[in-house]
Amino acid sequence: MRFRFKNCVPAAALVTCLVAAAPASAATFDVCENPGECDFTRIQAAVNGAGDGDTIEVEEGRYEETVRVRDEIEIRGAQDGADARNSRRGGESIVGAQNGGFVIDSDRVVISGFTISGGGASGGPSTFDAGVDVPSNRSGLRIVDNIITNNVLGLRLNSTGARTVVRRNSFIANNNDGGEGEEQGNGIYTDGTVSNVLIDRNDFTGHQNEAILLANAGGVGTGIDITGNELIRDSGVVVVNARAVRVAENTSDGNVDDDVIDDDVIEMGGNVDGANISANTLRQYEGAGIVVSNDRLAGVNRNISIIGNTLLGERSVSSDRGVRLLGDTYDGRLQVNFNRIFANDFGIANEDSDAGEQINAENNWWGSNSRPGTPPSDSVVGNVDTGPRLTLRLISKRAVKRDGRQLKISASLQFNSGDGGTVQRFNPSPFPNRTTIEFDTSRGRIEKRSRTVSGVARATLISPDSRGRATVSISLDGETVRRKIRIR
Repeated sequence: MRFRFKNCVPAAALVTCLVAAAPASAATFDVCENPGECDFTRIQAAVNGAGDGDTIEVEEGRYEETVRVRDEIEIRGAQDGADARNSRRGGESIVGAQNGGFVIDSDRVVISGFTISGGGASGGPSTFDAGVDVPSNRSGLRIVDNIITNNVLGLRLNSTGARTVVRRNSFIANNNDGGEGEEQGNGIYTDGTVSNVLIDRNDFTGHQNEAILLANAGGVGTGIDITGNELIRDSGVVVVNARAVRVAENTSDGNVDDDVIDDDVIEMGGNVDGANISANTLRQYEGAGIVVSNDRLAGVNRNISIIGNTLLGERSVSSDRGVRLLGDTYDGRLQVNFNRIFANDFGIANEDSDAGEQINAENNWWGSNSRPGTPPSDSVVGNVDTGPRLTLRLISKRAVKRDGRQLKISASLQFNSGDGGTVQRFNPSPFPNRTTIEFDTSRGRIEKRSRTVSGVARATLISPDSRGRATVSISLDGETVRRKIRIR
């Protein structure tokens, strides 16, 4: 164990002072439930004895405490390094009391490998009721590989400065009573300011308010990346008062649930200037897949692009919209391009009455080769320029020899309809990657199917034994394209 000398007497203890002034090497302390088998039986005691650069390793067990961290230390639970989204993790280090699990009052803190549970569970408001609470602007934090569940909110995050990373955590039903405002029922919540943060590859399940709510009430946030997260029967992602936002490669498999308050999946909620919303896969939402609003009266939004997303609604459930622009919430021309938009009551709804606030919705896939509004394609409402649209094409040679010869087939969404002008090809295309296109044939068999990459999916026809003709088809959403192939 390491000791530090905080007070020195001049001259008489010169040697002692010099030793104390020398930097101490980083130390590691262990915590367990059984006295005598480790350095500490309480995490807080280990934290109090540690200093900058030290590591605390916490063994499997139940630790009913709220741990306040004031030094730049690493605290690692029994599942440190094990992805919290993996249900087959081993024994857990379980931390938490009514006031939450961890309160971080220092920069460059690591919290990894815990189950953090119980914040606010006894009822009544408390100062610290989050699983992990970062109450003031800290930087360089790493919150990774934790299961954060059954708190008033999962992670209260106020962080600026050096990059903070929130990765591979599982946020589950943080809806306990005890909050005093909108913080209750969120997976991640910001009431101050968050900048230079990466929220990456986390799972969110069963939150009654939002999976992620970055309100930025304390000032404009910048450099916010929300990527690769999965929303499982959960609410949405809301960003307010921010610059340089990227929301990409996230998935949502449906928020149609009586316990979910907000039915929109991704929302730019006011005074967002510069946001790239791309390559997200959103399915079976009850409200809107992507919405631009000013519900919090933070100001109009600007410079938002919605590119290459999959927006699949569920018409039979509710009045859903792939993209929704609310009135008086946007300055300029909202860019909505190269998306897959299908099975919505309205693929795009522009509710802004200002004639100058047109939505540029060229080169989207609307569910078929037909124009928007012609079934089965989605329709639009309001001032929306649908322009030329992406079309599904089958590309192959028209003949192949018999007896098991191979014919390559491509299903392409790289071409648009032209709409009276020149047909354009986009290679590569920002159309969503990994889209499944069905291949079929009346004779022979289809092998080596692939999903879309840069707007093209591929397969191989293995020819039959006898001459004649085969009908090859490709299908996506409400469209099927066929071609006759001569078997020689």
